[in-house]
Amino acid sequence: MTWATDIGEKNKDDNVTPGPSEWDQLLIAGSPCPGIVTVELSLSADIDKKKPKGVRKSQAVDRGAKPAKARIKILLQPSELAIFAEKIVPLLFAKGKDAAQDPLELSHPELELWGINLFIIEDLTSSPPEPGGLKEITFAAMEYVAQPKAVKPRGIKTVEDLAEAVQTNVVPIAQNLVDKLFNAGRSLL
Repeated sequence: MTWATDIGEKNKDDNVTPGPSEWDQLLIAGSPCPGIVTVELSLSADIDKKKPKGVRKSQAVDRGAKPAKARIKILLQPSELAIFAEKIVPLLFAKGKDAAQDPLELSHPELELWGINLFIIEDLTSSPPEPGGLKEITFAAMEYVAQPKAVKPRGIKTVEDLAEAVQTNVVPIAQNLVDKLFNAGRSLL
C-alpha cells in the first residue's frame, strides 16, 4: 500500500489510500515526521480539595493548569523507516543516558489549537511491524514547563552580608528582650 501525497492525487494502483491531511502530519523540531500521525491531547487543572476544620463541606482550590500530556501514534510504511531512523529517532531520544533531555518542539494542528508546542518525551513504544508491513511507534510527551529560578533576597549576596543583617536587625531585638526579662526578674526579688 502506498500513501498518495495529495488527497486529490489519482493513481492507477487500486491499492492507494488517500494521502494524509495536515491533521495526519507532525513536525518534530521543524522536521516533517514520515508516516501517518494521530495526536491525542489531555489537559487538566490542579484542583486541591480540602475540608477546613469546623466546616462541613470541602472547598476546591484551583492551583492552575497541570502540564498537558500528549499521546502520539505514528504509523510507518517500510519505505519510510530509513527516513524516520535518520531524521526523527535522534530527536526523540538522545543516546546519552546521563543527561536530561532538552524540550522538543512538536507542531500539529491539535497542539497549535491549544497553544502548546514544547514537550519532554516520557516514554516511547516501538511495536513490531503489523501484517502488511506497517510499523507503529507510540510515545507519550509532557508539556515542558520551565522551572522558576530561585530568588535571592535583595542586599544579601554573601555570608558576610547575612551576618551583618542579623547583627543589625536581630541582635538588638534579642538584646532588648533579654534586658526586659532580666529587669522583670529583678523586680520580683
